[in-house]
Amino acid sequence: MARIVTGILAGGAAVVLFHLLSGIAEQKKDFTPRTRGLFIMERRELLLSALLFVFAAVRAGLDYGNGAQLALNFALLVGMTVLCLTDSRFYWVPGKVLLIMLVFWGVTAASVTVFSSVEEGLALASRSLGGAAFSGITFLILYLVTRGQLGGGDVKLSFILGLYLTVSRILPAILFGSVLSCIYALVQIARKKMGWKDGIPMVPFLWIGTVITVLLG
Repeated sequence: MARIVTGILAGGAAVVLFHLLSGIAEQKKDFTPRTRGLFIMERRELLLSALLFVFAAVRAGLDYGNGAQLALNFALLVGMTVLCLTDSRFYWVPGKVLLIMLVFWGVTAASVTVFSSVEEGLALASRSLGGAAFSGITFLILYLVTRGQLGGGDVKLSFILGLYLTVSRILPAILFGSVLSCIYALVQIARKKMGWKDGIPMVPFLWIGTVITVLLG
């Protein structure tokens, strides 16, 4: 019963934070959405809200009793959902959200060190920094090879993803996201909706890869 209650509360809190962070990220930004009509935007946001509630609730129930892991998975799901929305709307990865995610990870790692043990804190930091180094360097190389077709925000996000998913889980998330983005791009090229040199928003696919990886544990 406690797991169910925890999951429902986490799902509700995730949706509230999602809308709050979305508002903060887009504050004072004069962007014109790439979709037509307010209804389409609202439908997309509603869909992401519903999915986030389910994903956060399920993961929180599974993480019940492990405060640090619950907090990190919760923050990752919320942050990635916000970035999925902004990137799909505006091809934009807001630095404010990345900074908030970075600070939250730092606070969580410090809390583990203080309230649990120094050994656990150092172990978390080493796993996270290893994941951040791997994903950050990988995306930086891709950024240089593609000559900017991969956005700089995606490179920064990859570093944050590595911190949260750690060295043990970052590779599956990147692989899932990369394969899905390639399939989408090839389908769009076959339909003549885009050319070989056109870019696509990467974060929605990384979001899917992250969700799959987080839910699988």
